[in-house]
This record gives sequence, structure tokens and C-alpha cells, in this order.
Amino acid sequence: MSTRSKRDAACKLEPVTPRLTSVIAERELRLVTKARKRKKVLVRLGRPRAFPEGTNFYCAYHILGLEDGDRKSWGGGADSMQALYPTLQKIMIDLVHTPAYREGRLSWEGMFDLGLPVIEPLRAHLRRGRSLERGDSRFKAADGKFHRSRRS
Repeated sequence: MSTRSKRDAACKLEPVTPRLTSVIAERELRLVTKARKRKKVLVRLGRPRAFPEGTNFYCAYHILGLEDGDRKSWGGGADSMQALYPTLQKIMIDLVHTPAYREGRLSWEGMFDLGLPVIEPLRAHLRRGRSLERGDSRFKAADGKFHRSRRS
């Protein structure tokens, strides 16, 4: 076996099935459906677990109740503490890229800020201000000024 083949075999990662064995945290988000009904979206974070082989850790998460289907995935790190932060960032990435968030129908406590850590490239995709769910038709633009939303 050549050196390259040995290296490629050593670097091959087995896919991890995100197993959410015990939930350590849960967040309830509010979704306003296209039919204008309110619905709960649950984000569940699992206990950090060691990968089957190796010393690194991962945290599984489930996002339940989205219109385009539930999401199951995981984030990892060198130890159980480090596995938490990238997992929270990955949850935020998943949520921001849903049609419901992009259309202003997904919020936490009436705000578009879902209270999760954000990686820098994601900042351009974030909505500002309050959710329209609360009846406020104003939104805060990037310039910091409040504007009325235009209804068609």
C-alpha cells in the first residue's frame, strides 16, 4: 500500500448518525405559517458524546416543527465543552437558511435574533428588529433606522 493510500485510509471519516440520547437544553421558537397560524418550533440540544473512535466529541441536535421538515445534525469539537459552541452556531445556520426565517415568520420572544451564536459570514443574512408576529409593522434596517414594512 502506498503512503498516499495509507494516509487516505487514515483520514476517511465514518458518517456519524446524530443520536440525541439525552436532551440538555431546549428552545421554543415561534413560527407563523403561511396560513397565518402560530406554531411551535422546538430546538433540542443533546448531551456531548465521544465519537465512537477517537478522542473528539460531538453534540447532536434536532429542530422539530419546521414547515420544510425536521432537521437532525451535529457539531463537534476537541472536548465536550468545545463541541457545544460550534453546534449552537450550526443550529443558527440551519434556522437562518429556512424559508420561514427569510420571510420573517420565525422568531424567538418576538425577535428575529434567535439568541444563538452567529458566525461572521452569516451576519449579512440576519433579519433585524421585531417579528411581525407581535403586530409591529416596523423593522430595523442595517442603517439603524426603523422603517414601515410595505404591505401589498
